[in-house]
Amino acid sequence: MNALLECPILKLAVDHDVNPRKEDCIIELTEKFLTENEDNLWLVLSGDWGGQIYLTIPIAMLPKDRKQAERAIRSLLREIDDAEWGSNEGDGRGAEVVYTKHPGRGVSGGMGGGRLLKGQVWFHSDLRGRWETRAAKCFK
Repeated sequence: MNALLECPILKLAVDHDVNPRKEDCIIELTEKFLTENEDNLWLVLSGDWGGQIYLTIPIAMLPKDRKQAERAIRSLLREIDDAEWGSNEGDGRGAEVVYTKHPGRGVSGGMGGGRLLKGQVWFHSDLRGRWETRAAKCFK
């Protein structure tokens, strides 16, 4: 099992047009699955129980060292969430892996949701500038 996806804050969200039956949405997240589907997978970081999508990044852009990626993601998510939703004291922050063959639909969430862009990180407009440099260090 992939260390990144064993992380308790991560879950897989499956586009229901790809897998319309709920029971089909349980997918074993192995290195093989990640490799074969990396063009259709994004990491989505959010806060306030999905009330704000902070950023999205294609899985293919994450460091190949999954343990390093997990540490970087946890740290970045904690920093952004503490700054943006400090009043929640860490509750409501989340990270999920989104699988879709329709990235143009984006990802739903409060404050306008988020976009899934091929080959680039997307930031919520409230986060641009402040967090782009910090995030770039995580996703080398």
